[in-house]
Amino acid sequence: DGPRASSSFREEEATKAWSMVVRSEASESQCSGGSREAWLEEFAAVEERRWRGEAWPFAPPATTDSDGNGTVPEDVVVDDGRGWDVYGVSDVHAEFEGNRAWVADPGPPARSGRRRCLLVAGDVATSVETLEETLRSLKEAYDVVFYVPGNHEAWFVGKLGDGHEAQAWAYASGGVRCPKGTRSTLLKLLAVSKVCESLGVRTTPALLSDKLAICPLWSWYREPDRSPPSPQEAGFDSGCAWPKALGASTNFDGKVADFFADLNRRRVRASWKQQQQHGLGAPAPLPSSTTTRRRPDAAAAQKEDRRHRDDDDKEEEEGGGRPRREEGGGPLVVTFSHFLPRHDCYAGWARLDKVMACPRIDDQLRAVGSRLHLCGHSHVDFDFTRDGVRYVQAPLGYPRERRFHPSSEKALPKLLLTVDP
Repeated sequence: DGPRASSSFREEEATKAWSMVVRSEASESQCSGGSREAWLEEFAAVEERRWRGEAWPFAPPATTDSDGNGTVPEDVVVDDGRGWDVYGVSDVHAEFEGNRAWVADPGPPARSGRRRCLLVAGDVATSVETLEETLRSLKEAYDVVFYVPGNHEAWFVGKLGDGHEAQAWAYASGGVRCPKGTRSTLLKLLAVSKVCESLGVRTTPALLSDKLAICPLWSWYREPDRSPPSPQEAGFDSGCAWPKALGASTNFDGKVADFFADLNRRRVRASWKQQQQHGLGAPAPLPSSTTTRRRPDAAAAQKEDRRHRDDDDKEEEEGGGRPRREEGGGPLVVTFSHFLPRHDCYAGWARLDKVMACPRIDDQLRAVGSRLHLCGHSHVDFDFTRDGVRYVQAPLGYPRERRFHPSSEKALPKLLLTVDP
């Protein structure tokens, strides 16, 4: 038996969360089994409802109707002539009372002649009910909200003894015994996708104007090397339950990361950059990572940082500090994921190296022509440019982490960029 749910994690809340998961239209046999391809198709079916056709680009319309008017995908936000302010935040962790107060705040006021877009880079909540309530509040505050799940949304049964993991256990069990075969992280994520669909929260690429495209990317972490894991890495995300079809022996061996990278294949092919290079609907080749991009040693890091600071200063002089649109007139593409796209984005505790990043995310964001990428997970603020891409993390994090930085939550969500009409 696990810990008893506290008053803030009532049994009826857990029951409702679980009922939403079970209602995701998969049978018990599908939950525990099924092939890897079947799971990919299940997720594609959810995404299909947000796309028209097989390979619509999230780019200016390439075809016209009988009256000569441009046709666009149903998921595209029709440009009304105003500009955009794009904000970003990650790791909201709305189970915590201190964080719920931040969610209730309507955010920065809209500026004249502009609309507000919010990118939420995962770890909103473990409970499906709390996730739904939080995303609904954010959707009411902003004109458009985009979201990708994090590892906390993937939890079912967590480790005991660690505060937030114990809360995840309470939500996942709460005295409710799970029917055999329904304890599947992928099943829960399908339910999360359907909640987003019902709220109008966007989880697929969309064009906000002919100057701006947003592309959410599924993600998971993979180990940068085959060294023995630390105790912290070995037990990380023990609340996940992956179908055997994924073939994962650990959370970080790359099998889970490859599954989520494959969920992005259609998004990569539908990008303006790939369509320009390979034609509308063409099966563009997809990148595969051959490098780990590990965190360098201290001396190398200092040398690399000096070089990148010089590069960043030069880019700011040339581009006014703003990401530039794709050469050739395409939209400026902004991507975001929960996990870090490069191992050298992580400068935290080395005992968690294996559970932070996946270089395939970086390969894919560059394949779609991204100029700015928002991520989360490590709860460490950063904002820097590498090889033409600006990487940003703007986490709310846990209340205890803000003990020494009480003003940090007032700076969130972070204004990432502004796009003129």
